Amino acid sequence: MDSKFFIRIFLFCCACAFFSVSAISQEKVTINGFVSDNATGERLAGSTVFDVEKNTGTNCNQFGFYSISLPLGKSVLLIRFVGFDSKIVSLELVRDTVLNIPLTTNNIVGEVEVKALPRANSLLSSTLGMHRLTGKEIEKIPAVLGEPDLLKAIQLLPGVSFATEGSTAFSVRGGSPDQTLIL
Repeated sequence: MDSKFFIRIFLFCCACAFFSVSAISQEKVTINGFVSDNATGERLAGSTVFDVEKNTGTNCNQFGFYSISLPLGKSVLLIRFVGFDSKIVSLELVRDTVLNIPLTTNNIVGEVEVKALPRANSLLSSTLGMHRLTGKEIEKIPAVLGEPDLLKAIQLLPGVSFATEGSTAFSVRGGSPDQTLIL
């Protein structure tokens, strides 16, 4: 046999060894599962699963399901969803894995109490159609370029519109500017 034949065989074997080693080192496994609320079991659509070490991640679909392909070896997953505590899971990846992840909520909303004035007060009053603005209410309105403006605050009331831009004349519910009284 000639030496060219042996050189070809040797190069073929080297190429096979090189490609098999690179294929083994790049072998990937899949991690999938559901991200859910720990208390209710509700699936959390849009939550994120991120591998911190490999700098890659994915989002859960509308059913709270995720699937991510990662190389073999150690992996640290960071799982997040708005309104829930983040969770870190460390894994040694050797084969495809199903990993369901429950998250704990961190929303703590206190009691909200809504109070209104008695209806009889507003119906028996002779000041129907009158609005009262206090200085504190006017100060709460965002001021553009300076101090709070009474006329801009009045313009924000329902039914009030300025006649022309830059003037102080305004009308209330289609009336004329001289039919409005400011006290």
